[in-house]
Amino acid sequence: MAQDRIRNLSLKQLHAVAAIARLGTMTRAAQELNVTPAALTARIKGLEDEIGLLLFDRTHAGLKPTDAGRELLWAIDSIGTVLETCTERLRTLRGGQGGRVSLESSRPRSTSRPGSSAASPGPIRGSRSTSWSATGAPPSSPCATTGSTSP
Repeated sequence: MAQDRIRNLSLKQLHAVAAIARLGTMTRAAQELNVTPAALTARIKGLEDEIGLLLFDRTHAGLKPTDAGRELLWAIDSIGTVLETCTERLRTLRGGQGGRVSLESSRPRSTSRPGSSAASPGPIRGSRSTSWSATGAPPSSPCATTGSTSP
């Protein structure tokens, strides 16, 4: 199944696909990636074999992405955006700009008068504690330093 196989893709393979699509030839892409054209061809052939689809049409005008190639390029672009965002957030944390903010809110725990000996009834239903990172990363972000909401 192609879905299982795509999880094993390496960043080197993804960079190769992007370079070939951008430059149009194995030779120019290989030069940019500092590999031989034969090594790059083998890398792309192995990737195509692994996912079971051709990524490029080989034409007299150069290599053009197929539908599968364009789909992979979209994923490469999305991955790049996520990695750039994560890098910026990590840079902010490294610079001492990150941290954790926690807020708690709840109703008073007891309805007894001050000074009375009535015991506290325990946790109040509906109280809520929320945390998020100071970098603004939402709790679901893979780059969020902290993130939890407990009902």
